[in-house]
Amino acid sequence: MTLEERIAGTAATNPDCEYAEILVPPGAGTAGTIRAALESMLLCKSTPIEKAADAAAQWYELNPPDIPERDQVVILITDGRETCEGTAECPITTMHSRGIVTYVIGFGDEVNVDQLNAMACAGGTASDAAPCDTSDPACTGVSSGAPTLFFLAEDETALDAALEEIAASIECGGPI
Repeated sequence: MTLEERIAGTAATNPDCEYAEILVPPGAGTAGTIRAALESMLLCKSTPIEKAADAAAQWYELNPPDIPERDQVVILITDGRETCEGTAECPITTMHSRGIVTYVIGFGDEVNVDQLNAMACAGGTASDAAPCDTSDPACTGVSSGAPTLFFLAEDETALDAALEEIAASIECGGPI
């Protein structure tokens, strides 16, 4: 399948806002399996971010960590904006209340800054917590017009740098 066919969604596994799936369960030693899944993955025509965050929250609820002291982390990489009428802040806030942080990477040049800022605030990884609104215990929000609070990666080099920075912050003991 060509990249154009993937982008066009002619053979997407999630063509229309369907529930997200965990292709490779999180765990040590899964890098090769993740790489293989990414290489064969079909792109979606929709971006169901809330459903993906909800799937992650449910997975963690059903699969408690083997080593409770180890940081539990979600890295959300998205091309821009929720296209399925959802709001990912609620499941991300739920995960954060359970000790699971979510790092947000906006990949590309057409991301929805306010939406991704809200997700970074909800996940406890916003680069500046001042604009984060935690008054609603169910869903963390963000003041509109805030500066970029998430990782922005407009190309592959910037994506690699963001992932390396996240990995370094996790190795050094927790969210940035």
